[in-house]
Amino acid sequence: MLEQAIRELRGDRAFMSCVAHWEVLPARPPRTVEFPAGIDGRILAALREKGVERLYTHQAAAFAAVRAGSSVVVVTPTASGKTLAYNLPILQTMLEDPAAKAMYLFPTKALSQDQQSELNEVLLGGELPVKIFTYDGDTPQSIRISVREEGRVHVLPLDRIDFVEAQDDYLSFAAGGKRFRKQQTLAELEAQLDPRRFVRIHRSYLLNVERLARLELYAKDSWLAILADGTKLPVSRLGHARLRELLG
Repeated sequence: MLEQAIRELRGDRAFMSCVAHWEVLPARPPRTVEFPAGIDGRILAALREKGVERLYTHQAAAFAAVRAGSSVVVVTPTASGKTLAYNLPILQTMLEDPAAKAMYLFPTKALSQDQQSELNEVLLGGELPVKIFTYDGDTPQSIRISVREEGRVHVLPLDRIDFVEAQDDYLSFAAGGKRFRKQQTLAELEAQLDPRRFVRIHRSYLLNVERLARLELYAKDSWLAILADGTKLPVSRLGHARLRELLG
């Protein structure tokens, strides 16, 4: 079926008029390694139940780097195991530390639900004591307290975030009137988000510009961002310039 689809595309003149170069790369054998020493046996059992007997080299490298406290970017083709590259160190840490929590940020609700499903397969397969909750517009009000108090993995689509506030050594994510905390600097998070969508309006605030209703002058060289729900956030002179440049 795949070969037929490729042949049809290659024979489609309209499609090929948009293609600058067509190249078929030869298949290569996967590069794999043994699981790192010390991986919790329950994780190994769950992965082997899914047919995973070894790790790709990039998965093992990501595991080692994350466990060492480094920030990691994984750039590999589709279906190359990127999800396991970040799930593995997170699950290992949670099984070692019952107080540990994680926040997953995904660009869309559909992707967040897809990734939660992938993680659930590992958790259920290994009977791992980790609760996951996705907080989005479909989360019933009756379980939102459970999400905040019981969930150890919070999956939060970016389009649900209203703003992010820096508080001491952690960040507070505001989403639909609720707050979620994560240990990270605002500068680190800002570098990871789309600057066309999330703007640093103040030394302590990142704003989702889709939530902005209007700007009000508060004092000389100081403004207030009024959000659609009535929330007021401080805007510095530099933040005001950034908003004007982005919004025109």
